[in-house]
Order: sequence, then C-alpha cells, then structure tokens
Amino acid sequence: MNRTLKGRVDRLERGTGDPDQFYLMWCRPDEDEDEVLRQHAPAGAMDRMKCCHWKSAGPMPAPRWTTLEELELEELTYMLDSDKAHLVRSGKLTAEEINELEREIQDSPMGTWTLASSRVVARHAAKGTT
Repeated sequence: MNRTLKGRVDRLERGTGDPDQFYLMWCRPDEDEDEVLRQHAPAGAMDRMKCCHWKSAGPMPAPRWTTLEELELEELTYMLDSDKAHLVRSGKLTAEEINELEREIQDSPMGTWTLASSRVVARHAAKGTT
C-alpha cells in the first residue's frame, strides 16, 4: 500500500478527534464482544472502541466512528443491553442491582426510562466509566 493511501486509512481508523466519537462494531449474540474487539480493533483505537451484540434479524450495521447522538434507537437499546451484561460479567454490578436501578429510574419523578437517560448511560459506558 502506498504511503498516501496508508496515511488516509490510518486517519480514518483514528476518527476525527471528536472526544464524543467512538468506534462501534457489532457481533452476533453467540460471540464474545471482548474477543471481537481484540481481533478487529483498528490501530490506536482500542481505548475508544465498543463492540455490542446485534440481536436483530436484519443485517448488522457496518463498523464505524460515531457518537451516541447519531445512533438509532435500536442500536442504543442493544448497546445498553450489552453494557448491562458486561457489568454483570465483570462483577461490577449484579443483575438484581441493575434491575433495582431500572426500577428506581422508572419510579422517579422523571417518569419512565427515556431515550435521553439511555444515552447518558450509554455515553458513560462508551467512555469506560461504567
């Protein structure tokens, strides 16, 4: 590959420098998300990457640099599900604790679990703060 093309590919793989951007890729529910990341991470992007289980019968979206605001509701839902499962697998929270948090949110004066609150949780997860 010539140097110009390699430089362009490297810049694409690194993203735009937007701190809200992360590289999102999908895998099947029977695949290990962490293993998929290790195998397919673009150079220098591992700290800003997210792999989630795609549960839809439709085709998986292509891997891409994105922000939470650019994601579709279906993507946000699957990302949140993957993040909750990761928290349980890592021992940071139990399934019961997650269920309790969701009940508290639903019972709060703010009402039901909204897209906005889903985006906040997903943003923290994407930044590795969950």
